[in-house]
Amino acid sequence: MGTLIADLLDLARNHAGRLRLQACAEAPTANGDPHRLQQCLTALVDNALLCSPALAAGTGPAGELVLHVRGSAGLASPRRGSGIGLSVVRLLIEAMGGRVQVADRPGGGADFQLLLPGLANL
Repeated sequence: MGTLIADLLDLARNHAGRLRLQACAEAPTANGDPHRLQQCLTALVDNALLCSPALAAGTGPAGELVLHVRGSAGLASPRRGSGIGLSVVRLLIEAMGGRVQVADRPGGGADFQLLLPGLANL
């Protein structure tokens, strides 16, 4: 319930132009607010736990950090979220200069991808 309330507050803050992100001067792999990134990953992993989750990280074609959260449950699953978390994930990742995309997962399901700029060489 606390996470849902925090997500709703973030949506309201964004609408009012008051959403705050931390500046990250020394991020070795990607530029972004570490707290907000954790919030995004938690929302996606919580969502994926309703399915059969798989996590991965890699580098995108433009050198960005790509975090994958993969799941395979369908709409028929009895355990479904509200969808608010995914809206907050998109809002926060875009506020950090990144983007969210969804691709088909090989073998069925979805591959939610968080793409963040500023990847340093690993």
